[in-house]
Amino acid sequence: MLGAVRQGLGIASLPCFAGDAEEGLVRYMDPLENLTMDLWVLTHPDLRRTARVSKLVKVLAETLKKHSDQFEGNTPHRDN
Repeated sequence: MLGAVRQGLGIASLPCFAGDAEEGLVRYMDPLENLTMDLWVLTHPDLRRTARVSKLVKVLAETLKKHSDQFEGNTPHRDN
């Protein structure tokens, strides 16, 4: 959808982190409150408590929290 919008083929509902970062695109409306999703990290039960998997889960959680404004559409966007 992003590629089609880039080419000027119309409008699309895009994740804020994708659309806001794209030069030349303009937000048509505010993010939809009820359009949310959960993110699950699944691991094999035998690996769940290993140091490397625990570290990965921790880094993912920290990174997602750090960039939560981008995912939630709370960052300034371009008004071209």
